[in-house]
Amino acid sequence: LTRMPMWLLGFALLVIGTLLNFASFKFAAQSLLSGLSSVQFVSQMVFSKLILRERVDRLAYFGVVAILLGSTLMVVFGEHQTKNFGPEELAALYARPAFLCYLIVTSFVSCFSWIWYEHLKRAIATSLAVED
Repeated sequence: LTRMPMWLLGFALLVIGTLLNFASFKFAAQSLLSGLSSVQFVSQMVFSKLILRERVDRLAYFGVVAILLGSTLMVVFGEHQTKNFGPEELAALYARPAFLCYLIVTSFVSCFSWIWYEHLKRAIATSLAVED
């Protein structure tokens, strides 16, 4: 690790940024802050261009503009108040049909994705074994 000071700096910045992000939820609404996390993709593009000297195409620049526009709209028009729910209120929200439907659909998509991934992994392993 001592031979990779850039990696250590990057990891340290990641840890510090994560801790600051966690601490920021005390000062603003979660609905506002969680959407701002998309700005990380802007910084990743800037760092990949400046530090790694990677080529950035027009579609990436369009994505950055879309992220910045969406983040700006979210800050301007988003909810700025935080509501704290008690256990009874959370239980009532979790029992709503809309949440239960969301939970079922999300579980189904997750299971299907995992099964599909395992199928593709076996198919690739089989095709590589046949080629040898």
